[in-house]
Amino acid sequence: MTTDKAEKIEEMVEKWRSIANIAEGMDNALAAHAWFFVGNLLAKSDRQEEAHSAYDQALCLKPDQAVMYNNRGSAKSLMGQLESAMSDYDEAIRLEPDYADAYYNRGWIKSELNQCESAIADYDEAIRLEPDYADAYYNRGIAKGKLNQCESAIADYDKAIQLNPDYTDAYYNRGGAKNELGRYEAAIADYDEALLLKPNFAEAYTNRGIAKQLLGRYEAAIADYDEAIRLKPKDARSCANRKIAKEQLGQCEAEIAD
Repeated sequence: MTTDKAEKIEEMVEKWRSIANIAEGMDNALAAHAWFFVGNLLAKSDRQEEAHSAYDQALCLKPDQAVMYNNRGSAKSLMGQLESAMSDYDEAIRLEPDYADAYYNRGWIKSELNQCESAIADYDEAIRLEPDYADAYYNRGIAKGKLNQCESAIADYDKAIQLNPDYTDAYYNRGGAKNELGRYEAAIADYDEALLLKPNFAEAYTNRGIAKQLLGRYEAAIADYDEAIRLKPKDARSCANRKIAKEQLGQCEAEIAD
């Protein structure tokens, strides 16, 4: 964030904080919404603890607002308070049963906690409410992948890409699922697409290298590992895989010489 943008956000924070302090006790609904705007601005500035505090203030004054619980849950999530964040999403859904974002956010928490079946159920609901929710398809694919449901995960990545053709992570994760199924050429095509969209994507170079290595294309695999290591010099996985690929290449060259 640029200095100018940060200063503008700080000005707006102070403006809404002043409104909240003046309104509190006279117009608590206005004060609650002012604290909510403060929380949103602070969250946008990655000041999650302060955002959490502002959302607390808002909810003390107006505890029936689903969006406030949802946004406080997001702040808690970014602070690593996953169980407490899930409680906020629960309350948001209780107050507003058709709140697609709250189902999506709760699904993400559950997936992080390896409650993948329950996460999928939340993503299902988010998608039912918003059928074009690309992120919900994508993250449902991740949860399915954790359960080794690779074919179904690929179908979700397909849908996410259909909705958002520039979805870099969807190409990357679809490539991973195809790698798991032994579809190495198709996986390479997905990693190619991810790298077109994000040329400095070290993990995509690593995984494309793995697919090429498994196809016996050792020189091409080594080139991918080289690039991954250039981007992330301490990437132990790429270093280890490159060493193995070089050994395999040497063995192949020795066999050809014989």
